[in-house]
Amino acid sequence: MPGESLDDGEELVRALIPPRWDRENQRVSASAFVDFECSVSRTAILTYEEIKAIYIADLHNPPDHPLSATISVSAGAVREACVSDKAFTTLVRVDSDEVANDPAGYSDNPAHALIKGFDASGAKRKLSRGMSSAIIRRCAAPVLVALEPEAGSGSDSVLPELPDETAS
Repeated sequence: MPGESLDDGEELVRALIPPRWDRENQRVSASAFVDFECSVSRTAILTYEEIKAIYIADLHNPPDHPLSATISVSAGAVREACVSDKAFTTLVRVDSDEVANDPAGYSDNPAHALIKGFDASGAKRKLSRGMSSAIIRRCAAPVLVALEPEAGSGSDSVLPELPDETAS
């Protein structure tokens, strides 16, 4: 049901395109979750491969905005990240938000969900860079999206653990 809050254990996948992905250093940008609403997809509804196909159809726009990687995190880890530091005054919700018959032409995505920031009064509030970094620290290692596999390679590959980029 749209707007329904997701269980803490639900795994979410976020597409990474520049500027959310630093192509030069092959790492997640600290701004990967900086927004009022961050689109993610739920692996409880669609498989990773189905989600990746939607992301390729809707977001892959080379050369400036190629779908470069994905990251995953649980809804509970997102919530935990956003209450981990008392300096964060933005609250967060992780809600279902199925996309169907979108007038902008996006693919139907029954697994679509939103990570939303808001303040104590309920007004929309952008997730900060610090909150984004806290979420990223709780994410699984990024998965490079191989759109044109090289000879002898498999499909997607997991990157090794990345250094903490919050110091930058």
